[in-house]
Amino acid sequence: MKLVAQQDGPETLVSVQDSPQRRRLLQVKEELEAKLARDNPGEWLSWWIAEDAFELPEHVIDKLRRAGPALKRFFTVANQLFLDEPWIQRRLEKRLSPNYALLNRARPDDIPWLPRPDVVLDGNWQPKFVELEVTVCARFDTAVMSEQYGIEPARGLVRNYAEHFKRHWPGKTLGLLVTPHPVWWYIIDEAIPFAARLRREGVDAVVLGGPELARLRFDGQQLLLRQLDGSDQPIHVFDRFIDIYEIAELQHPGMAPLLDAYLAGAVSSVNTCKQFLDEKEWLCLFWDPRLRDTWQRELGAEHDTLLRDMLPRTWRVEPGLTVELPSGDLVAIEELGELPAAQRAFVLKESGTSSTASGAQSLQILSELSDDEVQTVLREHLQDQVRPFVIQEIVESPRISFTALNPNDGDKVVTEHGARLKLSVFYVDDKMTDIKLIASNGELAVNNRDCVEGIVRY
Repeated sequence: MKLVAQQDGPETLVSVQDSPQRRRLLQVKEELEAKLARDNPGEWLSWWIAEDAFELPEHVIDKLRRAGPALKRFFTVANQLFLDEPWIQRRLEKRLSPNYALLNRARPDDIPWLPRPDVVLDGNWQPKFVELEVTVCARFDTAVMSEQYGIEPARGLVRNYAEHFKRHWPGKTLGLLVTPHPVWWYIIDEAIPFAARLRREGVDAVVLGGPELARLRFDGQQLLLRQLDGSDQPIHVFDRFIDIYEIAELQHPGMAPLLDAYLAGAVSSVNTCKQFLDEKEWLCLFWDPRLRDTWQRELGAEHDTLLRDMLPRTWRVEPGLTVELPSGDLVAIEELGELPAAQRAFVLKESGTSSTASGAQSLQILSELSDDEVQTVLREHLQDQVRPFVIQEIVESPRISFTALNPNDGDKVVTEHGARLKLSVFYVDDKMTDIKLIASNGELAVNNRDCVEGIVRY
């Protein structure tokens, strides 16, 4: 399905009438449910279903593909900057626990090899990396849709992940790390089917959920999972479906042996446990004038030019900050509340790995707040010495239309006009794999309410 920009205002149409399209959507639902049940019995299909994969303009695909090597190089340079620059260490390193410093330095050369940036297309259909995620979820629905809609396995996340793992850790066991969490309780159902798919690709993958975590131990040489029959299974690599703070602050059973094994070099991590790399402030530091020459030199001209086009302007919220308005005018952050709402085209969000930063929980849209609310919010964040916040220019998505089946409300057919879209792009090392698409005519964050989920065919 090709996506076409349209100018109509937000509108939602709902139908329960029988039609050829509804029958096709019900067939897709049945097929998706069968795939979910195969890999995770009892799993239910919760997202709005598209009839087919979506298609994006070729220039979008080309740019996202070229961004893979640039993103890998970005993390390499960011990693070295932290290790070399004491002022960056002081700015980024969390001090709630000494474990953060230990984790940040345990594997000095490691960088994430499974980044999943959030991408918003601007009004000219140019992709922008609004988030550089290294705690990667949204895999099970992406993988099942990739299979359902006939994406070539050689381009998909599962095949590329498995091949990368087998090259780097042949014959080793992978643990998918999940923890009981009151907000993200459903993440276990991300890991179970993803492990099943990896096993079909020849990876020895096990799920480390709540019951398994309690049976982890480190014997000084290996991280071991005690089996129900009393035997021990070595875990050589783990892949986090959880945030780093849950490990650093030892928030669950099993975190202590996992931490000890990681610090001892006995177990590796797919996306590292470097808290400093999991900070939104790297988007600020990319635009910091003090580092401009360093980024250009270390990235190289091609990658630097591409990322300057793809990374939205972002600043650390701190007293005395001057931000640039869309008009090009400069204004002190303390004065943003005095501007008309249309000129406050910025979002606020917490930087970093914490219980309040993930899942757009901290997101606030300044253009949607009253003058007094903006002043109150900014005053709170300017005074906050514990939780760093960033302010980022809004990337306003093109508006599109889509039709989908809502399985959560009587299999109604929903057509939305004026919907924003967002992409989650899965890279393995520096190769682009699956691209997940979500769209909604609700909130700016798109997935904060009901939305269609789909996959991009390219």
